[in-house]
Amino acid sequence: SGDAQIVGITGEGGVGKTRLCEELIERCRSRHVAVLVARCPAQGRVAPLSFLLQVLRAHFGVSEDDDPEPSRDRITGRLLRADGCLAPDIPLMLDLLGAPAPARPPLRMDPGERQRRYREVLAALTAVRARHAPLVVVLEDAQWMDAASEAIVDAPLPQAKCLVVLSFRSGSTPRLRNTPGYQELVLRRLEDGSEELLAQLLGGAARDAALLATLRDATGGNPLFAEEIVRELADQGALEGEPGDYHVTGNAEIEV
Repeated sequence: SGDAQIVGITGEGGVGKTRLCEELIERCRSRHVAVLVARCPAQGRVAPLSFLLQVLRAHFGVSEDDDPEPSRDRITGRLLRADGCLAPDIPLMLDLLGAPAPARPPLRMDPGERQRRYREVLAALTAVRARHAPLVVVLEDAQWMDAASEAIVDAPLPQAKCLVVLSFRSGSTPRLRNTPGYQELVLRRLEDGSEELLAQLLGGAARDAALLATLRDATGGNPLFAEEIVRELADQGALEGEPGDYHVTGNAEIEV
């Protein structure tokens, strides 16, 4: 339809938010749909603009470890190709992304104006990229998004073929949830499917009914816990083989 959409994926830790995002990213890229990914580190709340920097670096195709000169060229080229409307913001973006032009004096700007320009540049970049082809933006672990980034990322979505996917833990309230048209997918622990998942992970070892029951009770239907406990048993030598094709070698009892 050409209207941007935003979908939130929420649930407790380990229920599969990251796995679902990874599957979405892989499927989109296999169909040649452009995907931008930003993951918020746990320490993001004490690093102002850390999340915004990830989003912008994804837009420009640069990383914080790149040499400044090629980063400057790439950032400048992308801004110039954005219909020329973002050319005046080249010094601002180079300064923000740690690739300022040599011998150029520090950019002086009112903090409020700087934040406004960040919002407008981000919105314009997204609109330009999504104008002629679909664009998917995946923002993971938004419960750790720093306040400065959240105030900027929470800009009105452009009228473009853009899907924003936001993942966050239950109990957090990202500001993007207030976006008009926002939809939410709540992931919950497995119930009837928990033994099926464990059987897939264990392979032949799942024929040990006592082991299967112990793992079912220990993981409580949490997919991540199931994977981690099976991996730990393999590391301890209680299971031998490969994921999905293990057999029991000894005492596989675990403490919960």
